Amino acid sequence: MKMNDARIPASDRSIAGFSFLELMVLVTVISVVGAFAIVSVTNSRKSIRLQNSARVFAGYAEKARIDAIKRHDATNIDIKTATSYSITMDFDGSGVSTRNFNLESDVVFTDSTNTAYTVDGSGNVVSSNGEAVSFADFNWRGRTSQCSMLFRMQNPNNERSVVQIAGSGDVTVDTIASTPANVTVTSMNSNDITSSSVLNGNFSHFELNPCSVNGGGGTVIAPPTATCVGGHISSDVGSVSVRKNSGSTASVNITVTGAGTINAVPNSNIQVTPTSQSVTASTGGTFSFTVKSITKVRSSNPPFTVVFSNPCNSVTLYVSVTN
Repeated sequence: MKMNDARIPASDRSIAGFSFLELMVLVTVISVVGAFAIVSVTNSRKSIRLQNSARVFAGYAEKARIDAIKRHDATNIDIKTATSYSITMDFDGSGVSTRNFNLESDVVFTDSTNTAYTVDGSGNVVSSNGEAVSFADFNWRGRTSQCSMLFRMQNPNNERSVVQIAGSGDVTVDTIASTPANVTVTSMNSNDITSSSVLNGNFSHFELNPCSVNGGGGTVIAPPTATCVGGHISSDVGSVSVRKNSGSTASVNITVTGAGTINAVPNSNIQVTPTSQSVTASTGGTFSFTVKSITKVRSSNPPFTVVFSNPCNSVTLYVSVTN
């Protein structure tokens, strides 16, 4: 049976489906939109990787500054290649070490002309215009030898991010101070340091005022040194047990290896006799103290404490009070 299409009403033909031309137009539109979406997502990822690289770098720089202050020693940051850098500091309390870190994919360090750093035949990082490669050395006060050091980063979209480390030690991301404040010397007196502090060493640290000196600079100020005459302090026992309200006493022997005064600082429920002991011999000695409870308060867990200290160190005795 034959049917003439011309006799089919237009309303019936409209539900028969898309024509080939309509399908081609639809596919083209979807392809264009998809291409723009892919490009947008790709560019967004590149921007995110640039931002992440800058913020991770700034975070490590801040950790290096804090470590320098904490240990009273130097830490440093060096660019190793266009895509990597190293940090020398005490990362986990196990001692100073150098660790290498990489920027995220497609992110590079650049010089002031926005040209990526390169590595020469000797393995040294160099810049295209011969300027010094960015670095940072934090001194014992968390300051640097340069008034301002810029670590420039760039992605393939030519988007840029800059981490600034100022002479004061301040670390900022994409916020650059064109004229950082001068760093001035701050003197300290006896009221700034606890009497039990011990400072050793003779390494010369730089006290810098880099923003007032062209290209950085400063004067050498050695850290304070001190000799502790009290020596080491130790106890023959770590804990004792006494009955409440003077029901019994306990003895502890404290040994020191130098001259000075041994002071006992007990919990308010505990009495120690004597409260202090003068040590005159340069070689120290062993001294006995008596411990007892002076209240009806029991304490077995956690126990009370008595801290015995000399000019250099301290040791803690734990006291359990029972019926």
